[in-house]
Amino acid sequence: MTYMNSSFRSFFEYSTDSMLLLAANGNILDGNASACRLFKATREQLRASNYSVITATGSINFSELCEQAEQCGNTTVKIHFKRSNDEFLQPK
Repeated sequence: MTYMNSSFRSFFEYSTDSMLLLAANGNILDGNASACRLFKATREQLRASNYSVITATGSINFSELCEQAEQCGNTTVKIHFKRSNDEFLQPK
């Protein structure tokens, strides 16, 4: 993707942690291989999705989170993720 420099792209691609790159509206711009495995989805399926598809209903308001991060410089939130079959991911 053209929005990533080569250093970040390498970090993103080869990280063992699941990583998603999100647009301000919550659309998923990209996901690394670990995220694909975690959500049991292809990269194309992730890219065609919105953040709301992989989070439990009501677990987070994405626009409020972005606003808080913009105002404060950072934010912390607990998110409950789910797979496409509505199976919830258990935190470790």
